[in-house]
Amino acid sequence: MAPIPDRIGHQLRNKLLDLLTPQGAPTHPTFELRVTLNETLTELAVEETALATRGNLRLAATMQLVDATSGSIVFASGTSTVSSYDILTSDFATLSAENDARSRAAGVLAEDIRLRLGAFFTERRRSAR
Repeated sequence: MAPIPDRIGHQLRNKLLDLLTPQGAPTHPTFELRVTLNETLTELAVEETALATRGNLRLAATMQLVDATSGSIVFASGTSTVSSYDILTSDFATLSAENDARSRAAGVLAEDIRLRLGAFFTERRRSAR
């Protein structure tokens, strides 16, 4: 699996490694998974004082499954998720809540990517029969 930039990319990559290769990375992988992330923060629930009290973190991933031998893309897909968090009066507490939302979103994306890859390989196996 190709590295994914930034801290959230490292978290997503580690979650994917746990889900896709629980017995460790293969010595000669048949495919390489490439994932690109895009994050968007939106403030919502604005009070009369014009201060936001709720935020949404949208994490979108595009993935490509590349044949290790030919280098051709055999499967491509995209997925996204939204994770909400509270915006508090303490900057540290807000940052902690935002980081927790980011981690939850990475877990949801990892599961969705695993399911999409599972569906791809199931269909591929059916087509080969």
